[in-house]
Amino acid sequence: MANADHAYHLPNVPFVEYYLDGGYAIHSTYWHDHFGLVESQGCINLTWSDGEYLFGLTQPTVADGDVAKWAINIPATPLLIVP
Repeated sequence: MANADHAYHLPNVPFVEYYLDGGYAIHSTYWHDHFGLVESQGCINLTWSDGEYLFGLTQPTVADGDVAKWAINIPATPLLIVP
């Protein structure tokens, strides 16, 4: 993230879905289990199973074996984040 106060090195973050330019995403996490506490600099962290479930419900779909799909000019699932 452009305005992060410290750097992260977390390879292979699972089930990433970007919702805002600058690196903001909803994704699963393997590096903590402190859900409900501040553990991020703008992302929404989910459990592995919750992230996998949400990822499977949203568009664009990703084919088995693919690790990503860029949603440029591809319809995507609308998102509403309620604090």
